[in-house]
Amino acid sequence: MAIILSKKTEDVFTIVCLQRSPRTPRLGDTEAEYKMAKDENLNAIIRMIDRTLSESRVYAPGFDRRIRLVVCPESAITSYPFDGQDAKEWVNRGSIYVPGDETDKLGEKAKEYGVYIVCNSYERNDDWSDAYFNTSFIMDPNGKILSKYRRLHTGVCVSPDELFDDYIKKYGWDGLFPVAKTKIGTLAALACGEIDYPEISRMFALQGAEILCHCDGYGMADVNLVAGNNPSFLAHPIHRRARAIENTCYVAMANHSLLGGGCEIIDYYGRILARTFFSGEQTISALVNMHSLRVRRATQRGYLFGLRTHIFAKGYDKYEIWPPNQFLKKMPKNVITAKGELYKKIFENCFKLGIIKREVAEAYGVPKETYKF
Repeated sequence: MAIILSKKTEDVFTIVCLQRSPRTPRLGDTEAEYKMAKDENLNAIIRMIDRTLSESRVYAPGFDRRIRLVVCPESAITSYPFDGQDAKEWVNRGSIYVPGDETDKLGEKAKEYGVYIVCNSYERNDDWSDAYFNTSFIMDPNGKILSKYRRLHTGVCVSPDELFDDYIKKYGWDGLFPVAKTKIGTLAALACGEIDYPEISRMFALQGAEILCHCDGYGMADVNLVAGNNPSFLAHPIHRRARAIENTCYVAMANHSLLGGGCEIIDYYGRILARTFFSGEQTISALVNMHSLRVRRATQRGYLFGLRTHIFAKGYDKYEIWPPNQFLKKMPKNVITAKGELYKKIFENCFKLGIIKREVAEAYGVPKETYKF
């Protein structure tokens, strides 16, 4: 079926990804200095949106008026907590409410330009007053928050899994993997290293997600896929392609700018539609065709179509690696330190299950007293 572009067509549009690194508060900063950092980060994101979506820009070569989705990097407004960070201090000074004053200002840009905005920041939540979450949120063109995904796999903040029983009572299982059904398609958002866990993207895809918005903060991505001095940089770009192919979806990744960026927009065949090669503040954009994606999903055999979920569900039940509810009774004073202690339990579970050989870990210098990653 041919698609004729018109003002009413929402199946073909442009995605924009922003590349920028946020300013990070320093240990010992005052409340005013924390606020100054957040304001600076928010204003920088707003300037980038204005610069990319303004009327003068959309008529420039390579740009058009069909921009419908803007993706921001991880921790775009708040930046990150750091070693030695007191949890209550980061909740009260470093984190934001979602929705809140900062997201309201971002929402004004969504209204002004008629776009969906995906962003990530550290979030405070009054239901758990001493906890802070890494939250990826999706905002509609009216400035309304449609969904909030709180990062499950993290070493620096609280995961819903560490409050699992209470979290499920409040939000239900669907609250763990929310998607946003919109006029441009079904959107999902996740953060940084969670692209390395295929199960997360798969949970979104099983709910119909067609665009995975990846708010990254990993620094340099090896866009050439060459094993250089640090082969670990290979993982992210490979995993993004894998998530796009295996879930028949687009992946739109916005990254930090310090070490080389590597923002990417990838189609459902794993092809790179747009990419940054250098560090510094910049944007990328690509035209996507949702009708074409849906035809591919409907006609292919394999991937989601051929998934035998019942087999894997029973298999996973046999292997508990990370125990839930670790912070349910008491929130730690320092989350990062507490996570280090939890890794001891993870190693022990991996030893017992035979996933990791204890003698190998010891022989290669993993300290017995910590077994930390």
